[in-house]
Amino acid sequence: MIQKMNVVIATRLEEVADILEAQQANPYRVQAYRRATTTVRNCDRPMDEIVREEGVEGLQHLPGVGESLSRTIHQLVTSGMLPMLERLRGESDPVDVLASVAL
Repeated sequence: MIQKMNVVIATRLEEVADILEAQQANPYRVQAYRRATTTVRNCDRPMDEIVREEGVEGLQHLPGVGESLSRTIHQLVTSGMLPMLERLRGESDPVDVLASVAL
């Protein structure tokens, strides 16, 4: 069964990866977000259950989720927000993004 919470978190992580990629950020960082997206999306346990029962440490046991991404997921679970994503959205000027893919 697909967990709604996991879908929401995976969607946000995927958006971070997309924006980072558009900004030509470190490709390893982009790949880390993509790996975490897949892990969260395919996890059979809800992320909020993992956080509630095991905390940040429980998230770190997920494949492809290290210390930094576990804190990111924890923040999404506990607050429903991800300030980093809001910052990235603000830094992604649509004209610049389009210019980066044109010709």
